[in-house]
Formats: sequence, C-alpha cells, structure tokens
Amino acid sequence: MSDHWWIKSLAGGLVILMLGIASSKGNVEECSLCCTLQETIEDLNCTWSNNSSLELNAILQKITKPHDFPRNYTIPPGRKWLLIPRENLIKSLKYQLIINGGTWMETLTFTYCHGCENVLIGAPVLHSSISEEDDTLVVDVKWENQDSLAVELRYRILGASEWILVHSNDQEPDCYRMRDPEPYTDYEFQIRYIPNEHQKSSSLWSTSYVLTTVPIGTLDIWRRMEQGNLLVTWKPLSPYNNKGKIFSYKVTYDYNNKLQTTEKPCCSIILPAPSTNVCVSARNSTGLGPVTCITPLCSVVANMDDFGGKAWGDPSGGIAVWWKESLNYGFPVNYVVEWRKENSTEMDWTRSQKAGQTVVLPGKGLLSSQWPGHYINTDHHINILK
Repeated sequence: MSDHWWIKSLAGGLVILMLGIASSKGNVEECSLCCTLQETIEDLNCTWSNNSSLELNAILQKITKPHDFPRNYTIPPGRKWLLIPRENLIKSLKYQLIINGGTWMETLTFTYCHGCENVLIGAPVLHSSISEEDDTLVVDVKWENQDSLAVELRYRILGASEWILVHSNDQEPDCYRMRDPEPYTDYEFQIRYIPNEHQKSSSLWSTSYVLTTVPIGTLDIWRRMEQGNLLVTWKPLSPYNNKGKIFSYKVTYDYNNKLQTTEKPCCSIILPAPSTNVCVSARNSTGLGPVTCITPLCSVVANMDDFGGKAWGDPSGGIAVWWKESLNYGFPVNYVVEWRKENSTEMDWTRSQKAGQTVVLPGKGLLSSQWPGHYINTDHHINILK
C-alpha cells in the first residue's frame, strides 16, 4: 500500500513583517503591504497586492530619528516588490515604509529586528513520512518547533475551497497522524504559529505542503519475439493515473541469473530472448507506481483466417474485428488483437476476454466489394493471439 503514496514539499524559511487585516487569533491572513526578512542575508523584501501600471515611489523613514533624510526608491511599472539591502537598515530601529503611485498609497510601520514590534516569525516547515499499521496507510505530517510554540494546522483536499482545522487534541508533539486517507487523493496542508497566554509570537500560514500520490493503475504491457530478441512494449498511463508528469519507466528483469534494472523514457525496450520476470513501473516526481509484469508468451499466434476472423469499417470510424473460438479449452482464455499499419514497425494491441464479440480498433477502413455496405481495412496487419 505504501507504493500508492509519496510526498512532495514546498516550504519557506522566511520571517514576515507586515501590518494588515488580522484574524480572530491576531494572525494576518493577507496584507496589502508585506515585508519579508530573509534570515540569512537579512535583506528586507517588501511586496504589495496592488497591480499598478504606474511608476511607484517608495519612502523609508526612520521614526526614531525623524530628522534623518529618508531613503527614496523608484519602482518600475508593473513591479510589485522592493528589496531593501541590509546595509540600509539598523537593528532595533523603528521605520515607516510608504509606497505610493497615483491615488494609491500603502503604509507599513515596523521595527527592524527578529521578534520585534509588528514582526511575524517564519512558519514551521512541514515534512512527512509514510508507514503501514495493521494494513492501514498512515501519513505522519511533521514539523520542527524548537521553541515549543503553539501551532495551528489545517488541511483540505487539493482544489477544495474549505479548510479542515486539526484540533490540538488530535495532534501529537510536532506531528499529526492521518490514518487511512482517501486513495488517489491529494491533500494540501498549512501550518502557522499562534499566540496564547504563554507566547506572543505568531506567523502567517505556511506555504502549502501537498501530499500527492505516485502513479496509479497497472500498465497495459505487451511482448513479442522480434528478430531473435524479446520486445517489451507498454501503453502510457492516462493523465489521471499519471498523478503528474511521468519522468521515466523502471524496467527490471532476470538475465543470466542476475536481476537487471534500467530506466526508459517510454514505451518499449528490447531485451535478450532468455530474459524472464520482466516488470515495469512508472515514475513521477514523487516515486514509483505499481509494478506490472509480463505474462508468458502466447500459446497461439494466428492470422485472421485461422480464427474465421473478419475486419470491417465501424460506423465510429474505427476498424471492427470479429473472430470465432477455434477450440474449447475448458477455461477462460484472454485474447489479444495485435495490429500495425502497413509499412510501420510500431505494433499496437487491444485485449478481449472472449471470442464471438467485436473489438473496435482505431484506424480507417475502405469500402469492400465482398461485403456490400460494410468497410474492411486494407492497410493494417492484424493477428489474434491467445
């Protein structure tokens, strides 16, 4: 079951300074002017929400030293950020930042230091791990909290509008355990520090942390002997089953009593004829999907005439193929209709569980004089295997 999940993480490590719209717990959901203290170089990166097409002016004034000349900045039209270098700022000094252009203006007052007036600290960084307990998938969403500050955690199905707030009683120290999450479902998590009677520190909601799945569903894989080698081909997963971009396909097989492993972009590989236990799995950014292995080579390979087969143009524009059961084997038989276009080396296939039914292949048929009112295909080679 653990093959069904993996994790990707988007995380920040920034200290936020802002003055804006406060929530019920004193935190800021959004702001019209925000300044981000970069913890390593300590520059101040200020951004705003106004989409102005005008040239903007910025004024940085020391409030505690009002007689000092302010610093002025010019922001080109369309830009929504201003980087104030560390050398232009003094620790523990109180500032007022004004951004204006036309009739629009925003003002932010802050004290330049970590944890000072109107300064929000960076939210915790989320990560996760996966395990199985009693055949149940368990995802542990974790965070580092060196100062043991109070936190608030929320999640939702990716794309949903409403968040689900995790009650503090459902949290373990620096961890939340999600048991048996919905299969093939992506979840979005956010976390923030909140103030209480023991602490004043708070933060914005963190950048969304997304729990996503590895590729799902088994591959439709096929094989045939070609020029003395084993040709293994498979069909790409559907966009739904991809769960993101497929980077490669992992192929494992036994040859000369040794397990061999290789990666292919898509969607075929030529192996030595004696290769056995050939298996393929899709890989996206979060890991490998389920493994699909090839079955033994078919017991019967026949042309259309051997099965009393017929092909004609289907009203949908495809090629209809019909055949009869030549022998009664006394057990279920899986048929594969294998086909390729004239002068093409690329083989395709379609599966069927029983004879006596029509299988429609993609392609285009031509009007037949043998069966008036029907179409038959004249530019495809078709084999039926079981």
